[in-house]
Amino acid sequence: MTQNAAPVVCVYSVSPTNKTIAYSGGSDSVSVTTSPTSGCAWTATSNVGWITIASGSSSGSGNATVGFTVEANPNTSSRTGTLTVATKTVTVTQNAAPVVGTYYIESASASPDSVGSGSMTRITMTIGGTGGGIPVLLGASLRLPGKTPLSDPAHDGSAFVGPGSTPSRLFSVPVDTPSGTYDLLVSLVDDTNGDGRIGGSDRTVDLQAFTSAIWIWKFDIDMAVRVYNTGGAGLRVRSNAGTSMAVVGTVPDGTTGSVLLGPVPADGYYWWCVRWATGIAGWSVEDYVTSQ
Repeated sequence: MTQNAAPVVCVYSVSPTNKTIAYSGGSDSVSVTTSPTSGCAWTATSNVGWITIASGSSSGSGNATVGFTVEANPNTSSRTGTLTVATKTVTVTQNAAPVVGTYYIESASASPDSVGSGSMTRITMTIGGTGGGIPVLLGASLRLPGKTPLSDPAHDGSAFVGPGSTPSRLFSVPVDTPSGTYDLLVSLVDDTNGDGRIGGSDRTVDLQAFTSAIWIWKFDIDMAVRVYNTGGAGLRVRSNAGTSMAVVGTVPDGTTGSVLLGPVPADGYYWWCVRWATGIAGWSVEDYVTSQ
């Protein structure tokens, strides 16, 4: 009678399970120990793109050394990745790259600096400071007192900036943006998390505000518009721009019309002259008028 051998039960250990790597990157290794020392196969994989398992170390059997290489960290904050070696997790922490020099926004402007809603403008910055330059993302938003700032993350472009450079990015003004003179907020952002978008753990290198930088108007002449959001009260139409001007009629929500003139600032509002489908023509505040 022949009795089969008992199956091999493998026990794995990896040492060390935590590694710290210089920001410049380089090569390192961990040790795999198995019990028994033969007949115990294992694999090694990297779970992040900036760590690579060395050639010949991705699999093996028994005791061995697993090598890996780490790319240079381009960010000015540390980052963490993991390896899976013989079923065990190895945590790799890489130090932050040093900030060489200082960088700040000396000035910024929009061109054109007078646009209608739904249009595009280009924002250009002038960079000051010291140092050889750094890669950043270019942030921008428009701010009108009492209103939610406007952002355009789709155009948060990347650039390599240094003293004297003039990076630029586009900014798309949303449709139906309220009329007014907007402040321009611009920023240089280190893409700490490496996703190409501003947010999360990204570090702001510099943030500056430039007042009254761009004029935006809500509608264009001859644009089709309609009344909305009056709560059923309807929109008062006046003989001229201003709250003290005579009311020539009221048009209900949903009424359509065509823009004749505007905008005119008066009494804290911007006013537009619209010919409404009901036959009334006159001036109304833009807050209750939207494009069709």
